[in-house]
Amino acid sequence: MPVRPTYPGVYIEEASSQSHLITGVPTANTAFVDVFERGPDNVPTPISNFGEFQATFGGIMRQSRASYGINQFFMHGGSMAWVVRVPGKTAVLATGECDPLGDVQAIGTGTWGNNIQVAAEQSGSTFNMVVRELLPGSGTSPDVVAGVEIYRNLSADPNEPTYWARLIDQQSSLIHVDPEHKAPAPPKPVPVLQAKESITLAAYATDPTSGKFASLSGGVDDYTVTSDVFGAEGDSSVDPPVPATGMFTLNEIAPQVFNLLCLPAMATLPETDWAEAFDKAKGLCEQARAFIIADPPKAVLNGSPAKQVSEVQGWFEGTDGGASISNLTQFGAVYFPRLQIADPDPRAKPNTVTDTEVSGAMAGLYAATDRARGVWKAPAGTAAVLQAIGPTVAVTDSDNGVLNELGINVIRKFPVYGTVSWGARTIDGADLIDSPFKYINIRRLTNYIELSLQQSTQWAVFEPNAEPLWASLRLSITGFMDGLYRQGAFYASGKASDSYFVACDATTTTAIDRASGRVNVNVGFAPLHPAEFVVLTISQMTSQ
Repeated sequence: MPVRPTYPGVYIEEASSQSHLITGVPTANTAFVDVFERGPDNVPTPISNFGEFQATFGGIMRQSRASYGINQFFMHGGSMAWVVRVPGKTAVLATGECDPLGDVQAIGTGTWGNNIQVAAEQSGSTFNMVVRELLPGSGTSPDVVAGVEIYRNLSADPNEPTYWARLIDQQSSLIHVDPEHKAPAPPKPVPVLQAKESITLAAYATDPTSGKFASLSGGVDDYTVTSDVFGAEGDSSVDPPVPATGMFTLNEIAPQVFNLLCLPAMATLPETDWAEAFDKAKGLCEQARAFIIADPPKAVLNGSPAKQVSEVQGWFEGTDGGASISNLTQFGAVYFPRLQIADPDPRAKPNTVTDTEVSGAMAGLYAATDRARGVWKAPAGTAAVLQAIGPTVAVTDSDNGVLNELGINVIRKFPVYGTVSWGARTIDGADLIDSPFKYINIRRLTNYIELSLQQSTQWAVFEPNAEPLWASLRLSITGFMDGLYRQGAFYASGKASDSYFVACDATTTTAIDRASGRVNVNVGFAPLHPAEFVVLTISQMTSQ
C-alpha cells in the first residue's frame, strides 16, 4: 500500500509495471526427418552442432539424405536442429535382460543396439547399474568401450522415486525399459556377493573384456525410405492411443518451436509418393506456422542438364503427366537444381564429388541471414553464398526468368561471387497468382510475429476482458512492433504509424466477443518486398 508521509522529505514507492514483455521466438530452428544409422526412434531431439549429431545419430550415412543435409545446415550457419529418426518398416529393436532387474531394449531400432551391454549389482538394499556401448574390434584391433552410463542407488520397487525403470527411461541415451515389463513385480532373488566379488561398477565399466555384462541382441536395420517414413499424425481417441510418428512428433515439443522443415529424403521418392509426403508436410507447416524448404523429386531431374530446366518446369506446372505441386502453399519454397559438393562421408575416397539436395544448406543460410540482417531480409543475392563446388545445372538468364515467374528459386554460380541463392519466392509466388505472401521473407516475418505474440500473451487468458486488459495488450504489442520497426523490419515512410498498427479496444472486441470470452487484437504491418529487378536508366550525353 502507498507510504503515508509523516514528516517532510522525499518518499519512494515501487509500482509494478502493467506492461508485459513480448519475447521473440527463434526464427531458424530446423527440423530434419529421415532414417539414420542409430539413435532414438520418433523422438524429436535437439542438436546444436554436427558433433552432437554424430554422437547421437551416427553421422553421415549414404542411405540417409538428411545426414548430408544436417552437415550442410551447420556448415552454412545453422545453430539449432530438431532431428527425428524414423525406422523402416522391418527395423527391429535389440533387446536383452539386465539380471536381476528385468528386460530392457535399445532406445532405437537397428543393429547398432546389438553393441549395447548392461550389468547390475546389489549395493545393500539398492542396485547399481551400468549401460555401455561396446564397439567390436576388427583384425588385431581390440574391442572399444564407446560410451558408459552409470546409475547408482536404484530401487526395484515401482513405488519408490528411484525406481530403476522410471529413471532409465528418463535419463538413458542407450536403452529404455520394455513397456510390457513395467508392471510392479517383486524383484528376482539376488545372490549374496562374496567379499572378493564386491568390485564396484566403475572399476569394470570401461573394461571391454569384463564378463559381467549381458549383451542386447536381435536388432535389425531397415533404411528403406517410403512416403510413410515421414510420419503419421497418430490418434489419441482410440484405446490404446496410436502415437504420432515422424514429422508429426514435432507437435509434441511445445512450448519450443521449429521454424523450418527439411525432408531431403523426399527427393528420392517417385513423383506420386513425393506429392503425398509433401501434402502432409505442407499441412504440418501451415498449422505450426513453420516453413518447408522442398527439394524436387530426383525422378524428374533424370535428363541431361539442358533438359532438366524444362523437366522441373513441367513437374511444377503439372504438365509432364506426373505429380506436381498443384496444391500451392505460401508456407514453403522449392529450389533447383541440386548442389555438387565434396563428399563428407569419411568412408568415401578423397576428392570424391557427390550431388546433394539443397534444403539443408538453404536452412543454414536462412539462419545466418536472420542473425546478420533479420528474418525480414530475403535469403538470396550475392551475399547468400553456398559452400559448394557448384549447381549440377548451369541455369541461363532466360531459363532463370521462366522458373522465377513460376515460383521456383534457382541456385546459380557467378564469377567472383561463387554459388549463390538467386531466388526468394514461396511456392505460392508465381506472377500470375499475385499472392500477398509471394516472398519468403514476408511469410517468415509474419510467422515470427504471430508465434511471438501467441506465446508472449498467454498471461492474458482469464484476465478480466475490459479496458485495462486491452490497454496492457496494446502497450506490450506496440513495444514489440516498434522494436521491429526501429530495426528496419517494415517499410518506412518516415512515420511509425505508416509502418504498423496495433488495435485492441471496444471496436475490435465487441459486447458479443466479451460474452463469448474473446479479446481481439488487430496487428498490421507494411512488409519490405525484395528488389528482384533493379532497373538502371542510362543516358549518353553528346559533346556540344
